[in-house]
Amino acid sequence: MRRQAHRRRWLERRSPQTLPALPRDPEALADAMGGVHLELIERMGRASRSMAEERFDVRRAN
Repeated sequence: MRRQAHRRRWLERRSPQTLPALPRDPEALADAMGGVHLELIERMGRASRSMAEERFDVRRAN
């Protein structure tokens, strides 16, 4: 029961650039990847780039 609650919380916290698959569950990941559409890929790419620019901004690091 606690494990299921933990997994549910993990899925709820995921960021926009992740797929809805639990860690260490290759079948769930394969299913999630099979359902990826062009619009989702573009949205995930924009979110990933935005996160990378914010996290690794050289002006903020120096």
